[in-house]
Amino acid sequence: FGIGSYATAVLAAHTALPHLLVVVLSGLVAALIGSVLITPVLRTRGHYAALVTIAFGILFKTFIEVNDVLGGPQGLQVPGMKLLGYTFNEGIQIPGVDISFYVAYALLSLLVFALVYALVSALERSWVGLSMDVVRTDETAASTFGLHIARWKVVAFTMGNFFAGIAGSL
Repeated sequence: FGIGSYATAVLAAHTALPHLLVVVLSGLVAALIGSVLITPVLRTRGHYAALVTIAFGILFKTFIEVNDVLGGPQGLQVPGMKLLGYTFNEGIQIPGVDISFYVAYALLSLLVFALVYALVSALERSWVGLSMDVVRTDETAASTFGLHIARWKVVAFTMGNFFAGIAGSL
């Protein structure tokens, strides 16, 4: 969710927190807010769960656009990222060629993607991933094996929101 990204971006803009901490905090805030918003989704099944999730996204987008404190439709103005002494808003200069500063953000995003992909791949092969897969495939069979369906749905939704919050902060 963008909620965590906006909340921590406001925090970062007004304090001197390290940007790496802001990235992790945005994931945690998005996970926390997502774990609260999952309550109405748990009461639905099938395609209705997806519709409720999309409705939350539309409501949040509308809230951001009408709220001038967070920048309104123009977006929130945050300072450029500085990580390990490197300022990401400075362009990369190779002798004779100027490369846009967006390349540094793209490379950072690819690095974070690779780390998250490795984490999720390892998670898929663990008992946690197996439990989530059983719940996704057949809830009735999962409940007969003693899995708590609502708990695993909350875990999956919260983890997805954590990763979305990190991506949004980047």
